[in-house]
Amino acid sequence: MMLGSSNPVGVGTTLNIIGNHIYGNNQATIDNTDLIMFDHTNGAYYAIVEIAAGRNMKSAAEVTTTVIMNGEETYEAKFDNGITSSLTMPFGTPMKVLIPPYARFQLQFEGNDAADTVGCTITGRIYA
Repeated sequence: MMLGSSNPVGVGTTLNIIGNHIYGNNQATIDNTDLIMFDHTNGAYYAIVEIAAGRNMKSAAEVTTTVIMNGEETYEAKFDNGITSSLTMPFGTPMKVLIPPYARFQLQFEGNDAADTVGCTITGRIYA
């Protein structure tokens, strides 16, 4: 089985599929706003993915990441650098997420202070 998107090597909001691998890369600067980092709808397969993200902290505020499945918020994790505003901070442990067949998966980042650069990589496998 060979599935694929229109942009198999670049950054963007869709997840790419080659063979039984699913992946995506994206980066953005957010400033006191919400951003949908990824927006993907599965086909007749399920995917088990690992989400790894980080941010260049330009403020002492936190950035919240939220996994949304079919419009419902299912999991939330936060970046919080405490008192220092000059750190680069990744997730302590990457999140693992199961995306069911035909489900719409979205990953939202929310910045609640000054501009922060955030980046995210998703890698995983699909099972048909």
